[in-house]
Amino acid sequence: MKYAWPAPCINGLTLKKLAGKNTTEFAVYLERRDEADQKIENGQFVDLSSAGVERFYFRAVEHIIEILVNKKPIQIKDGRHTGLEIKETAIAQGLNIGLDFVLSLHKAGGHTQIIGDQDPVQVHQGQCFTAIADDDKS
Repeated sequence: MKYAWPAPCINGLTLKKLAGKNTTEFAVYLERRDEADQKIENGQFVDLSSAGVERFYFRAVEHIIEILVNKKPIQIKDGRHTGLEIKETAIAQGLNIGLDFVLSLHKAGGHTQIIGDQDPVQVHQGQCFTAIADDDKS
């Protein structure tokens, strides 16, 4: 979209609203030619008074949440992950488990659900998982 803005400045919040973007789910960036693009915060103003046309673009914001694996806090991107991805993330953050460990999700009522390496699970803030060595060598 192209807009002729009547003022010498505009802020990030206004840019998001003009583009119809959720103000907390998207970040806005000012495109630059000879240097890194600049992230524009909601309350940050951009000077539009210089010659030329400014180009802005939007990116979805990654949300990092905390889950528990073996009662240890693990930071992970909000969204869908496989069991293997959850274990890899936990290992990368120092949890002493192996990729061959069995992962289970704690559910309501004291129940658990085994999450296989390729099984997708939607992770949520505060979810609890247990990873234990697979003692079945048959």
